[in-house]
Amino acid sequence: MTGSTDQAVMVVCDEGYSIGGSITGPAYCRSNGAFTIVECELVACEDLTVVGATNTISGFVNQSKAVICNNGISFNATCELTAVSTSSPITAQANWTYSDSACDNLSAGSAFGPSKLALALIFAAAAACGL
Repeated sequence: MTGSTDQAVMVVCDEGYSIGGSITGPAYCRSNGAFTIVECELVACEDLTVVGATNTISGFVNQSKAVICNNGISFNATCELTAVSTSSPITAQANWTYSDSACDNLSAGSAFGPSKLALALIFAAAAACGL
């Protein structure tokens, strides 16, 4: 970056990052020839609590976290960038995405349940052993 003393140069963060919630921010040229430090930080998702879960998850864009249900079944939720406003200041928003709305909708026989995973592992082990 180049500039003259007291001049502001706009910094634009990479996707998924922001400066205090805005994806742009000014860096000012100081009299010593150095710019003020502007740090782009990962956009965070708000904490997520799922009905019937034993844990609350928190995280940042592109992170996946396990939601653990009361019945022992778990599934992943991913923090995804969901909106970028075009009005000033330009801001970024992230939300959790996951395939089920509540742990109560999952049972041991569901796609997330341990029974299907265990059967798949047993069949794979049997095939590997020539059984």
